[in-house]
Amino acid sequence: MEKEIVLKTFIHRYEADIAKGLLDEQGIDNMVSDEDVGGFRIGMIIGESIKLIVNEKDLEKAKEVIKIGVN
Repeated sequence: MEKEIVLKTFIHRYEADIAKGLLDEQGIDNMVSDEDVGGFRIGMIIGESIKLIVNEKDLEKAKEVIKIGVN
């Protein structure tokens, strides 16, 4: 089993879904894990809580795809 890495965290689910779609288009396996407790927006209270997760082997390519590698 490959190690999974949190690529980025988001407050809003739609942002995570957009990033997921970009990764999907490039064939990069990924998943979104949210902790918003059924839409109650806990992330707005405690900080970013929606995680975009990729396999460790795809981390660098995934960073390029969603442009978080460049500050």
